[in-house]
Amino acid sequence: MDPVISDPTPDPPLDLDAVTADLVAVEAALERLDDGTYGRCLACDAPIDDDALAASPTQPTCTAHLPV
Repeated sequence: MDPVISDPTPDPPLDLDAVTADLVAVEAALERLDDGTYGRCLACDAPIDDDALAASPTQPTCTAHLPV
């Protein structure tokens, strides 16, 4: 039987606020998918670029309305 080799580098601590924010964003994107508005900007209703959605599938706005 092979000996168990432990990983010498510990896992970084979880940022629960970031995990919660991600979950909220995913749930909001799923709601937009259900109601047929996914892929449309919440601010101006313009389509969100496919490349932008591929990079950030939960993005709720077009690039013109991204927060700074």
